[in-house]
Amino acid sequence: MRNASRPGILFLLLLSTLACREPASGNGSPDVRAAKALAMEKDAESLPAKRMLHAHKDKKQEIMVGGCRDACAAPKDAFRSFVRTLFDVMPEGSPELTRYFDTTMLVDNGKHLGDEWADLWLSQKLDQRRKSVADWVAAYRNRVGTLAGNPSDVDGALEAGMQFRRISSEQVEIELVPPARTGSSNAERWKFVLGLRGLEWLIQEIYD
Repeated sequence: MRNASRPGILFLLLLSTLACREPASGNGSPDVRAAKALAMEKDAESLPAKRMLHAHKDKKQEIMVGGCRDACAAPKDAFRSFVRTLFDVMPEGSPELTRYFDTTMLVDNGKHLGDEWADLWLSQKLDQRRKSVADWVAAYRNRVGTLAGNPSDVDGALEAGMQFRRISSEQVEIELVPPARTGSSNAERWKFVLGLRGLEWLIQEIYD
């Protein structure tokens, strides 16, 4: 009897083993659980990379064009703020002079500086571009000269000597007889073209 029952016992053990390896419910099988665990591990490993990408996206970057914000919300206000900044009569904390120029389109007495600076940007020569813009702004300040009279002369010139003409919905032309300056004539007349870039009106062309 003992010898006759041994194959039956082995057969029952084999069926039991197969039942454990392939249960009726696939969701709870060891293979499925292992696959889910591996997927969760991969998701967990990917989280730091996602956070790094999000942090990089939110990183504050330098404003390359404009940045005068509320001071440039309307063309006349933008021009007045620009002239006051040019003669250093704006309140402390106001945007610096560079912020009033559209450095992608600037034309200085026929010279297309904006094209040159745009090419430097596209070539990823950002330091060279930044230096070129800063050098031009410094040279422009020197060309304008220093105020010969009182700070109130700036507002006087803006009230009495400014002529405004709209070219289109996104461009205006403004002429100005500037205030008296050291080494200059009061008969000079300046002409500027301001253009709308985003929400800001910026200086795009200068003729003096």
